Amino acid sequence: MITEFEDFCLWVYVVVDDIWKRLGPLLLPPWTYSLWRSGCTSVAL
Repeated sequence: MITEFEDFCLWVYVVVDDIWKRLGPLLLPPWTYSLWRSGCTSVAL
């Protein structure tokens, strides 16, 4: 049971991160995903 707001925020972050790792490659165009995985930002481009 989550009793504190900080614990809830951490729980949401972990759940969203796990979901994004699985769905991110399916939702993003291939070139965007390769830039995201390499750590390249739009500023670096």
